[in-house]
Amino acid sequence: MTAILNTLTLSDTAREVKDIDKTEVRREKLLCNLAEQGDIAKAMVEGKEYVAVREVAQKDALGNVVFVEKPKRIKQWFYTNNGKNWFLEIRYANKALELAEGKTAIAIQSKDKIVGTIEKVIEAVIGKELDLAISKAVSKRNANKK
Repeated sequence: MTAILNTLTLSDTAREVKDIDKTEVRREKLLCNLAEQGDIAKAMVEGKEYVAVREVAQKDALGNVVFVEKPKRIKQWFYTNNGKNWFLEIRYANKALELAEGKTAIAIQSKDKIVGTIEKVIEAVIGKELDLAISKAVSKRNANKK
């Protein structure tokens, strides 16, 4: 048995564990959600219905595992209170982020400007402007779990 191992080149090097930057992961998660909200807003402005799908593993009649697309429910982050003005909440961990002291929504003048506002928020996330608000939301969530 050792004869086979003697033919191989052995090494004492261990696998390096990469440090995962949690802030970067959270930022990416928010960017994906914002892109989806942008798609919902574009469909709404165009008068179309947006249907998001996800892949779900299911067993078919023969017992084989197959992946099937199923619609997933997504809540809109934008809303109107009086039909005239629109508001956009940036949500993380199912909570609206506090963008400034006591302010959790962005006021938008019309439905047509929602997509542009979401694009600006995406730029702000890429520019790391919301990192502090995201970390506050995560720390609040973690404090509530204890």
